[in-house]
Parts: sequence; structure tokens; C-alpha cells
Amino acid sequence: MRKHQPTIGGMLPGFITYMKVERQFSPATISKYRDNIQWFVREFGDRRAGDLALTDFISLKERLAADDGRREGRVSSIICAVKCILAYARDVHHARVFDLSAIRLPRKRRQPVVYLTDEELTRFLQAIPIRNWDGQPRLSGCRVRALVEILAASGMRISEALSLNREDIKFEEREAVIVGKGKKQRKEPIPVLHCLRQAPASAFASVP
Repeated sequence: MRKHQPTIGGMLPGFITYMKVERQFSPATISKYRDNIQWFVREFGDRRAGDLALTDFISLKERLAADDGRREGRVSSIICAVKCILAYARDVHHARVFDLSAIRLPRKRRQPVVYLTDEELTRFLQAIPIRNWDGQPRLSGCRVRALVEILAASGMRISEALSLNREDIKFEEREAVIVGKGKKQRKEPIPVLHCLRQAPASAFASVP
């Protein structure tokens, strides 16, 4: 005779206490886990922890995607909640569950990258004022214009461009030494900055 195993719904009150006391989850996280597990029980039945298999999670992902096209974040949230209560059943109630490390969360879809056209980029650059009403160089505008031109031409990350110093830029070679992730150095080509042509050197005298 098989030893009695608790159901998902039957374990929920104790699981909530476990999350609060042992895992010290925030009230918002506990509420989200409770709602997701209750949804699972309503939709798939109050099943015993040991009866669930990897195929059930595959079917769950398929159904959620087909029913109403739920976003990956919502599907992942439901799967994580059910996976967590199965781990609770295994560790606290000593239920025999399948290898939970085999569960894979849905991959987030890559959003298409939209680039500015040459005309749009030109209009954007021209909208940045680099001179004041009296014709004098506008320091803030020159700096923003230089930053935009570098980002558009080189493909640097914003953090990399903002961390550039004068000594990092080789104007004659039209390249810059970039310190990227992992403090790895690389060289990137930089454009001939049109704002520098239109502004005297004194406009950038205070730039570090």
C-alpha cells in the first residue's frame, strides 16, 4: 500500500508558513506564489506532488501559450511557484518527486531592434543646439551632440561612452580605447565629431 502523499492544495497553508518563516519571502512574493498555485490547482486539479512529472510542465507551458498567449514572465512565475511547492513537498514532507532541475523556464522572446534611418539620425543631431542665441558655443549641447555621434557611429554601450577620458581618445587615428565588461580593453573607431569642428577648443576645456 502506497504511503499517503499530500496534494498541492493540501500543502498550500503549510507552504505559505514555510515561505514566511524559513525562506523569509516578502509578503508580495508569498501572495504571488499563493495565487499562482491556486490557479494551477483550479486548472489542472489538486494532484499529489509525487504524481507530477516533467511532461506535466511541458504541457503546462504549451497550454498557457496556446490559451491566451500569456507572456513568458507570467508563465515563468506560475512554473516557479509550482516548482517551489514541489521542493517543499520533497524536503519537508519527504514526498518522492522527479528531478526538479530538469524543469526549464520559457525563453524570453527577443524584441526586434529598431534603428534610426540616416535621415532620422541627421534630424535628431540637428535638433541638439550647440550654440546660444548670441552665436556662442553652448557647452551642454556640444557635449550631448558629441555623445550621440559617438554612440551612433561606434556602437558603444552608454556606460562605456560616458567613462571615456581625453587620454582614451586617439584623435589622429580616429579610435578610442574602451574598457568593457570584465575590464577588458578594446579599440573602437570614432567619428569625426562635427560639433568639434563648429566649436572652439575652449568649449571643451572643462571636460575631464
